[in-house]
Amino acid sequence: MAIVTSKGNKIKDFKILFEGNTRDNFTLNENVENFKFIEIYYGYGNSIWGTSTCKIDITKFYTSNLFLSAYTDSNTVQQMMTTIELKNINVNIINSVLYDITDKTVFKQNYISFYKVIGYK
Repeated sequence: MAIVTSKGNKIKDFKILFEGNTRDNFTLNENVENFKFIEIYYGYGNSIWGTSTCKIDITKFYTSNLFLSAYTDSNTVQQMMTTIELKNINVNIINSVLYDITDKTVFKQNYISFYKVIGYK
């Protein structure tokens, strides 16, 4: 396993910082400041929404917006967005929303689950 930087460099030294399933704030087993990049695996847990990953250059950013979109069986288009902040050993949810584009309904809660976090040195 490796991560490729924007300059084409491969970083192979990594550590799994979290593995589980949560929709809440959670704790990592090492400080994010010990790494150059953090990779977060997240999703909703069903085949419509699927899963995704986000790679964060921790030397420049400590927050990220995570998105999932789906076109459901009932001809509805929905988007989930959760903003997270990485601070020391904590991953904190700053804001969350599910927006139904079809009927413009807004649900202000976190629907995104976090499955794994990997730190690359």
